[in-house]
Amino acid sequence: MALRSFGHLLRYGEPVIKRAVPLALALLSVSNPKLNIIDTLSKFSHDADHEVSYNSIFAMGIVGAGTNNARLAAMLRQLAVYHGKDMNNLFMVRLAQGLTHLGKGTMTLNPYHSDRMLLCRVSLAGLLTVLVSFFDVKQ
Repeated sequence: MALRSFGHLLRYGEPVIKRAVPLALALLSVSNPKLNIIDTLSKFSHDADHEVSYNSIFAMGIVGAGTNNARLAAMLRQLAVYHGKDMNNLFMVRLAQGLTHLGKGTMTLNPYHSDRMLLCRVSLAGLLTVLVSFFDVKQ
């Protein structure tokens, strides 16, 4: 249901809302690379609005953080070739690649433990702080 609502916001929303939706998608699936979320973020990483593409690329890194997901790593390598001339996009791709290979697959950013029974508030606060700071990526 949330994915469908975010899809509608991406298609029909204001530009400010479009910039925040990739980060919200990342918050839904932290360190849990679901195929439909990765495909949606990959599609919007080629957007004409640079801030949407920055946020989509960073969100791909958050979704795949610490998983060493081969498909996501291949997508990020293709994005690095595609955005080779734009240094800002290339920096975001490198940041997302670093998050994907976080701890060589032994670490995670997921704030939930014990089958989503326990929530680490400090880790959630840190994650929200980073995502809120990306609302205005240009500054």
